[in-house]
Amino acid sequence: AISVFPAAAAVDTRIVICGETFDQTLPAAVTPPNTLWANVWSSGFVAVYDGTCSLLWSYQFYGQDQNASTLITDVSIHVASGMEVVTYCGVSSNGNY
Repeated sequence: AISVFPAAAAVDTRIVICGETFDQTLPAAVTPPNTLWANVWSSGFVAVYDGTCSLLWSYQFYGQDQNASTLITDVSIHVASGMEVVTYCGVSSNGNY
């Protein structure tokens, strides 16, 4: 999924994408590398760009269960008081870890 929060200046516009990845870490990640990664199970992610398509940050969703996967299926973004607010939903088989 993708969501756009438009602004007068391209650098103030926010674009967010979501999905799943099999990578251990993502560019500009604010989460540590997924050390449990086995290239078999997926982790969900969100990535935020500005209006010039520069990656600002990304976040990876994973749990401690090495046999589990996560997928972020929908995402929305807006800016309030200068802070990026990302709302998301998805599915996970990580259980109660």
